[in-house]
Amino acid sequence: MKRTATMAAALLATLTATAAEPKVIRLEKATFESKDLGIPVATILKPEGWKMEGALDLAMDYVHQFNTTLKLTNPKKYEGVTILPVASYAYADNPGFPVKRFERYYGAVFLEPMSPTEFGEMMAEKLSTRDMPIKVTGGEDLPELAKYYAKVTGDKSVKAGKVSIQLEKDGVKMDGEMYFAFHYSEMKNPNTTLKLMLPVTHPYIIATEKGKLKEARPRLLAVAESFRTTEKFELARAIGLAHLNKRHQDALDQIRDLSIRISAENDAMIAQISADRKTRWAAEDKASRDFSDYLLGVQRFTNGTTSYSLPSGYSNAWADGSGNYYLSNDPSDDPSRTLDGNWKSLKAVK
Repeated sequence: MKRTATMAAALLATLTATAAEPKVIRLEKATFESKDLGIPVATILKPEGWKMEGALDLAMDYVHQFNTTLKLTNPKKYEGVTILPVASYAYADNPGFPVKRFERYYGAVFLEPMSPTEFGEMMAEKLSTRDMPIKVTGGEDLPELAKYYAKVTGDKSVKAGKVSIQLEKDGVKMDGEMYFAFHYSEMKNPNTTLKLMLPVTHPYIIATEKGKLKEARPRLLAVAESFRTTEKFELARAIGLAHLNKRHQDALDQIRDLSIRISAENDAMIAQISADRKTRWAAEDKASRDFSDYLLGVQRFTNGTTSYSLPSGYSNAWADGSGNYYLSNDPSDDPSRTLDGNWKSLKAVK
């Protein structure tokens, strides 16, 4: 099954459910490119008119190797989506040498295991600044999301959760939510037990003006869930890991040289990781689809062969075959009468 985020160049929706939301939303596929590597790093569905800022950490280690942060903001009002970087966490009662919390430890960050909501509360405190104070107002485990991830990955040790926050930017009060999912495991040896906490997917934050999160949540989550790193970036990451024992600059130079070959459509190199990425995407897509259904009541539609996960609240939907979608609650509405394209009606999945 394909998901809207992975196949749509744009999403056109006529919204009539609430007055707080805009009447028309257009989500455009945007690409964040690295000037250092000369390749596309990630794609995301960006609301038309929004600003996108990306950062790429080229640290050559296992903790933050080639990590990505992406921030999307609405220039007309205070709302946005932030894709957070990922890191692996490890802990041992007898670490074998002096190590402090948050220091590097065997290719990970030294940190005791905790639930996703506890981790979110800790992250909120760390992200809080004088210019943008953040206050945690609640936390919620997401067992259904964890079950879905466990089912599609075959891993029963997944936990997921979200943390509700209040923040303030430029004197404007905002409501937000932070989402996290981790895999938990242990590795025993004669001297100690190594406890691991590994991210299942990129964590993210959604936020909007105070009192408007309920209406904006489906739209903001649709943006956040559409984030994908590219195959070329994953290949560059693999090359970087292969050069961990070399000097930082030498490794980056080699990666830049290889990036030129990657950008020249080196299909043979890309094919080496395509199968693994497609398998992971399939798992992420199913979990994300069910995640949307669970949290938001997102409606799924089908053309008989392909399933589409679209914003909730609409009984009718059409697709033009080019990645564009039209949603309406008026059964007599027909986009083919007013819009260009070969629009076909989709059937709601009950």
